Formats: sequence, structure tokens, C-alpha cells
Amino acid sequence: MPKLQLFIIHCTATPEGRNVTAGEIHQWHQGPLVNADGSVVYKSKIYKSIGELPNETIGGVPISKLRGRGWRQVGYSDMIMLDGTLVNLTPYNEDDEVEPWEITNGQPGTNSIARHIVYVGGLDKSGKNPKDTRTPAQLKTMEAWIHNIITYHPEIKGAGHNQFYPKDCPSFFVPQWLKSIGVGDKNIFVK
Repeated sequence: MPKLQLFIIHCTATPEGRNVTAGEIHQWHQGPLVNADGSVVYKSKIYKSIGELPNETIGGVPISKLRGRGWRQVGYSDMIMLDGTLVNLTPYNEDDEVEPWEITNGQPGTNSIARHIVYVGGLDKSGKNPKDTRTPAQLKTMEAWIHNIITYHPEIKGAGHNQFYPKDCPSFFVPQWLKSIGVGDKNIFVK
């Protein structure tokens, strides 16, 4: 089994103040992806059409009515709601090995060695511009989550999604913020 080496912070890329449910995350990530040729990807399997999809639901909605990324698993292990509530999206244990059932789809190339956490928000109220929208409650929960994961995994390094992919997510520079909450250099990923 690969060893857990990273935690990567993401945002849901939703407007400031708009809540997101765990069901929505599952629908966005695991809902079927319809290709230009009409074929459909669902749970990483290709179907010829929507009509061939299995009779399943995600969050109570038939998959034939959803559109998503077609992933087998969501992109995150945990999500921090606007009120600071921590919601587990993908179960995991606290050992140093990343079991197949713990792997999420947060960032290609890191998924088998990383735990991905997302906070709700990341865009301004218009939904068009990146903005660090973390509420005081989200900040408190995120800081506690980070110090907890470092306690369990002293060699783990923290990073932002934007350190691996040219995008704004999570709408703030993670290494600088980690230093501001007392995380030492050995636990900060620098690329």
C-alpha cells in the first residue's frame, strides 16, 4: 500500500455564502459524464448511452437525470461546511497506508498518497471570481483538522490544489496560511 504523504486543500468553487451538501458533491463527482458522441462514463465505466446506465441513484436522484464527472469516487475525504461542521465524504482510517477504499479523486498523480479536504466556497458572491471565503467557523475547523492530521502523520505535507494544477482552487496560498497557523516547514509542500 502507498504511504500517506500529502493533504491537499480544495474549495467547492461555489459563491460566497451558498451552502453545499454532501449529496451535491457526490452528484457532481459521481454523476454520469455524457461525452460528445453520446457515450456515458459512470463509475469509470463507459456505456453507449444514458439508457444503458444501471438503475441507481445518488442522493436520491436517478443517475440518468444527473450530469457529473463519472468518477467512481468523490474528490474529497472531508468537507467543511459554512458553519464549520466537518462532514466525512469518504471513510478512512488513521494509519499511514492509503487503502484502495480511501482513495479520492482530488488531484491526478496524488490521489493514492493524499487526503483531500474541501471547504464550501471559494468564489465571490457573483460566482465569477476567486475569493477566500472561509468563515471564522471554517477556519477554526480547518486549523484543527490540519493539526490533527499532522499529529497522526508527522511526516505529512500540506498543499493547495493550485500547487499541482493551474487553477485558483482553493482561492488562497496554502503554504503561507499554514505558516500563519504554526505549521512547520517540514509539513508544508513547496513546489
